[in-house]
Amino acid sequence: MQPDIWSEWDIGSRCVSVGLVVLLVAGALATPAAAAPSMYLSNANVQESTVLVGENVTVTARVKNLGDESGGFTFEFKRNGSDFASQRVVVAADESVQVNQTVSFSSPGTYRLSVNDREAGLVEVQRAKATVESTDAAQRTIEVRAGSVSTTRPYTLDIPSATNRSFAVETWTVQTGESSYTQQIIEYTDPSAATVEVPSGRSATVASVFTVDSTADIEQATVRFSLDRSRLREVGLDQSEVTLYHRNGSSWESLDTAIVEERASSVVYEVTATEFSTFAAGRIEPEFTVEDTSLSTTQLDSGQRLVLEAVVRNNGSVAGEYEGTMVVNDERVNATTVTMPADSERTVRLTHDVSSAGTYELALNDDDAGSIVISEGQVADDTPTRTEATTTASQSTSAATTASDSGPAISVPPGVPATVMGIDTVYLGGGIGVALVVFFGLVLVLRRGGGGGSGGGFDQL
Repeated sequence: MQPDIWSEWDIGSRCVSVGLVVLLVAGALATPAAAAPSMYLSNANVQESTVLVGENVTVTARVKNLGDESGGFTFEFKRNGSDFASQRVVVAADESVQVNQTVSFSSPGTYRLSVNDREAGLVEVQRAKATVESTDAAQRTIEVRAGSVSTTRPYTLDIPSATNRSFAVETWTVQTGESSYTQQIIEYTDPSAATVEVPSGRSATVASVFTVDSTADIEQATVRFSLDRSRLREVGLDQSEVTLYHRNGSSWESLDTAIVEERASSVVYEVTATEFSTFAAGRIEPEFTVEDTSLSTTQLDSGQRLVLEAVVRNNGSVAGEYEGTMVVNDERVNATTVTMPADSERTVRLTHDVSSAGTYELALNDDDAGSIVISEGQVADDTPTRTEATTTASQSTSAATTASDSGPAISVPPGVPATVMGIDTVYLGGGIGVALVVFFGLVLVLRRGGGGGSGGGFDQL
């Protein structure tokens, strides 16, 4: 095949055509580009990573316009991939705009939040949570907040763990009629640092203290707390001696305390309470002292009743039972138990019957109360087996007792014989005057009966 032979005209025409095309393309390329915005989502995050049911989470996002002209941008906020809110903004050229969007959750769980196609973060939603607000060598403050807890059953919270602390609350199980509340727990590793008065002295050994303050009416709470073994040794307590006490006014009440876990360096205890203010972990005991004693006797048909009364005081900070034993001549003869509140006193009364004369030494427990002397006359019965002198005294006593039963007893004045003509003067009423009237009346009768002779009755008398 023969190749085409171009003429000079053809070659020139084609060169002109190509040149025009080149010029047109170059002209197009040389035309200035139209101005336009250019948006870039530079930032998206959540401000809270853990919240309560019903609490707001704040999502923050920022967009920057890299273009030469202002333009609009729409933020699309998503929760687990589903839109829950949107915001439209206008951004000037080479400027940025930040927006905030809040969202709350009606049920607990873990939620992924994002803005447009950029992840903002994960949020854990809880019914309640405990947060350490502050801590130092002397104390630790814990805030407990509930957003939607059960009002019919207890709810358990794990307290953030504590390192290098001799005392720590580990779990807090609460039952209350309110679904949302705020509580504050303050632990005192050193009881002397507490803002409340803590028992001390020989009747109290306190290892640690914690207080509870709440905006809700707590019906019941179960707490687990740990005590370091070194702390127990420091205060001189065996692990089995530790009891949790609740402060009620100026006194303290013991709570049933159980060991639930024994660790190498600490012991974990559990206790349930229904009243809340201040709690002390350790050993608090009553402190009894005998303030005063008194002795007396009571006449019985067969002898005497020894009576011992004592005023006993409880100087301790906790109530207790005082066990009083009556000791007579080193023999335990009677005992009683009296419940005594803290910082109070009670009267203890004990008795013992005796039927023989002698000296009786009395004591209340180890406290000497004194002695009582019982004579033969105080334990004598009415059987006439004594000597004549004793019988006469007994008869006089019997007559006096009889007179006492029928009216006021009349004693015989000194110098007046016990009998006149065989008649007991103790039966005569009216004192000495009456006795003399009767005496002279008898003389007149004898005088008349004796006649007027010189050997007659009055002269003989």
